[in-house]
Amino acid sequence: MTVSIRQIAVGHGPAVHQLSCPYECKVTDICAASLSSMTISSSARQKYCSNDNYDSCPLFLAKSLRKGQ
Repeated sequence: MTVSIRQIAVGHGPAVHQLSCPYECKVTDICAASLSSMTISSSARQKYCSNDNYDSCPLFLAKSLRKGQ
């Protein structure tokens, strides 16, 4: 079952808690949430991707907003 951020925000669907970003790519260092295949620095990856703070990442938020349209 896939639940979007929008569904959670308006109270639909179960709350899903992930421990790391669903778009993180550890093999190539390219963010799958980016439209331009942007590589992520190790400091940004440590700050956003590898923990539950991924929902504060600008790339993740932009991807979520694009999916909601």
